[in-house]
Amino acid sequence: MKKKKKNETNKTQVIIFISLIILVLILLVLCIVKNNEANKNKYANMVIPIYEENTDFEFNINAKILSEVDEYTFKIVNYKNNKVNDKEYSYKIEVNNDTSSVIKVYIDGENKDLMKDQKQTIFKEKKLSNKEKESIYYHVKMTKKAKLTNKDLIYIKITN
Repeated sequence: MKKKKKNETNKTQVIIFISLIILVLILLVLCIVKNNEANKNKYANMVIPIYEENTDFEFNINAKILSEVDEYTFKIVNYKNNKVNDKEYSYKIEVNNDTSSVIKVYIDGENKDLMKDQKQTIFKEKKLSNKEKESIYYHVKMTKKAKLTNKDLIYIKITN
């Protein structure tokens, strides 16, 4: 009798163990899938559509908040309501750093710092296609932080 009960207990333990391994594998697969989805759907703090002539867009980034969140991302797109621009547009970005900190501005996927001068930099003649949806992510990152107040701002202006 004891041997039979011991065999049943061992079988139950094996079934529970296998069930736990299967559960862990399922959760691992779900985590990987969610991570891949998150990488595809990149997050932008602000989306700026350039879909008509003479589009001007200005905004400020509070450097004190930027130093806490580490990075600010804005996305420039060539569509509105899923309708792509009728023609190709050029645009330029002007960045004014009104802080004593060092900032870097770079395009997603590139590690090249676009800030030529730490006080004012202008990126000219960037183009947006009119053939397919295009999203260009720009990242503003503070690398060396000085004492910051709420008056320390980074100004960004996008024009076409």
